[in-house]
Amino acid sequence: MAVTGDPFQSFSAQLYLQEYYGDIGEENQFLLSFLHETYELWNPKVIWDIGGGPTIYQLISASRRASQIRIFEYLEENRNAVKLWQQDSPKSFDWYPYFEAVALLEKGQGAAIEARLRNVIQSIEPVNLFSESQVIDGSYDPTPDAISSHFCVESITSDPEQFEKAWSNLMSLVPSGKYLIMSLLKNARKYSAGPYDFPAFPVEEIGLDARLKKEGFREIEIRTIPAEHGRDYQGIICVRAIRQN
Repeated sequence: MAVTGDPFQSFSAQLYLQEYYGDIGEENQFLLSFLHETYELWNPKVIWDIGGGPTIYQLISASRRASQIRIFEYLEENRNAVKLWQQDSPKSFDWYPYFEAVALLEKGQGAAIEARLRNVIQSIEPVNLFSESQVIDGSYDPTPDAISSHFCVESITSDPEQFEKAWSNLMSLVPSGKYLIMSLLKNARKYSAGPYDFPAFPVEEIGLDARLKKEGFREIEIRTIPAEHGRDYQGIICVRAIRQN
């Protein structure tokens, strides 16, 4: 079902989480493994997570390194979903299988890793990547050592001009000499959650690599896995890079 006007007025955090994170399939294991490897290599202390929706899986391995994580998300419903998890509410989505999966990679305990992440999340705040002025409200101090952004910039619009604005705003948040960690849908023009379709902008590896080099990133690592059967996209792209200027 296509939606008119604001395409996210019909977005349901519950439907989205159940559809894409209800189990740990090949895509999600790929994401967890890539993130584990990334935070084995890198040691960012201050991390900003931009547009992660109602999810927290992308921060599990990050919490091994971070002393401070700020979460920025556009939709209030998504921010509330993360807050429910942070408060250990019985109404929260069950992320514990993801903590157990990361515990296997770290050779640790899922419950301890879950407590670790809760402990380092400093705030859950609004963000608007289409903003013409300040993308986030509030302090930029301390500036981030890493920007984490997963299924955001390519999953909020199908309009080329809006995509370029969102991309530019996201890149503006990455300081010189610091890290970028991303996941993106490959060649998607839409994705679904329940009966609703939401817009996407098609990206692929070669174009993404060129964009990042143009923005001054080096040590670019890009990996891809084919989409699971029945998805509206061709695959999942994971990226890490360091901004040199």
